[in-house]
Amino acid sequence: MKCECGAERERTDDDFMRASYFTCDKCKDKNKEEEKLRESKCTFETNLKNSMIPNMFLKYEDKFKFDGDIKALYCYGGVGTAKTTYLACLGKHLCRFGTVLFIPTVNLLLKAQGVFKTDNMTIEKEFEPYLIVDYLILDDIGVEKVTDFVKQSLYYLINTRYMYEKHIYFSSNLSLEDLGKKFDERISSRISGMCKIKHFKGKDLRI
Repeated sequence: MKCECGAERERTDDDFMRASYFTCDKCKDKNKEEEKLRESKCTFETNLKNSMIPNMFLKYEDKFKFDGDIKALYCYGGVGTAKTTYLACLGKHLCRFGTVLFIPTVNLLLKAQGVFKTDNMTIEKEFEPYLIVDYLILDDIGVEKVTDFVKQSLYYLINTRYMYEKHIYFSSNLSLEDLGKKFDERISSRISGMCKIKHFKGKDLRI
């Protein structure tokens, strides 16, 4: 009997009802690895599709190196210093390991505020997708108008993910000190206590 790789063995009594070919142990292991790879690719592509990461950023991943398993990261710097691009590429990288949500902070808050006004939902119910996702990326925190609703919502979201040890990543034009002055020191203090800080310097790359 012959395997598709060319390996041969003698036919035994157990092979009476079988065809004249078989699968050797080496090919069985190879097939298992290929199946794992197909499943991994399918999961990655599915997560990437559901991540809401803008397609325009996805081609830049090879320009960045992502070191280790950073549970929380705060990226800040001037406009046009590639903070959003960096986090979008990080999100693409993280899709290999779990579910990812990438969303501008102002979009999240406007959506939540609109739902509360019309559907009488609770903050816990509206924020559930952002609490259970494996990796949450909040882009441009600090550009939203400061209201009690915004401060309450941001603190609830950030603090809940902190308590449940969930990954969270931010980009902002503001340092943590400036963020605390604009919003609430509780928010900046919580981010400071949970995040690795990454400062993006340089001129506006969009100009």
